[in-house]
Amino acid sequence: MRLASGVERVRVIGLDTPEIGECGFREASAGLRNLVAGTTVTRERDPTQDNRDRYGRLVRHVRMAGGDSAAVRMIRQGLAPEYLYDEPYQNRAAHLAAERAAKAERLGIWGRSGCTAPAPAPAPAPTPTPAPAPATTAPPARLVDTPPAPAEPGGGACRIKGNISSSGEKIFHSPGQRHYTQTKISPAKGERWFCSAAEAIKAGWRAAKV
Repeated sequence: MRLASGVERVRVIGLDTPEIGECGFREASAGLRNLVAGTTVTRERDPTQDNRDRYGRLVRHVRMAGGDSAAVRMIRQGLAPEYLYDEPYQNRAAHLAAERAAKAERLGIWGRSGCTAPAPAPAPAPTPTPAPAPATTAPPARLVDTPPAPAEPGGGACRIKGNISSSGEKIFHSPGQRHYTQTKISPAKGERWFCSAAEAIKAGWRAAKV
C-alpha cells in the first residue's frame, strides 16, 4: 500500500487470501484489484490488535470509499475465508456473517466444484543418512502470508497441520505460528495435513489463535 511516507506492507485484519499456487489465488488477486481499481482506500487501526505483526507489516482494517470493509467484500464473494490472527478483532461478526453467506451460496472457494489442493511432492529415494530438504521461500504475492517451515515427514508438500485436541476440537496450525513446531500429526487419531487454510476450514478445522 502506497502511503505519504512511502510504500508499506499491510496485513488486512480478518482475511486469509489463498497463496500462490493454491486454489482461488488468481480469483482473489483479481477480485482485490477490481475492488480498489480507481478508488482511494483508507487504513483503520483496530485497538484490539497490535500496530504491526511479527514481520513488520501494519495490521489494519482496509475500507473502500463509503466505508465498506474490503475484507468483508472479499469474504462475501467467496474469494477468501475469514481469519482470526490473534485476538478477536472489531466487527468480526460481519466477517463471519459474510463467510456464512458465501458458504450457503457456494461462492468462490466454497463452490460445488471445490478447490483442488496442490499434489504432494514425490518422496525422495531412501538413503542411509537422509539430509533434511532445504526450506524454500515463495515469492510474496498475498495480503497475509507466513514464513516457510522446514520439511517434516508425513506432510509432503502440504505444511498446514490439522490437530485434534484432547477435548476433540479440530485446530489447524500454519507455518510460523507459535505452536506449529511442537504440534505432531497422528493419522490414527484422525489428524491430517492440509495444503491451504481454505481446505482445512472446509474440512471442519478452525485456525489456531496464535
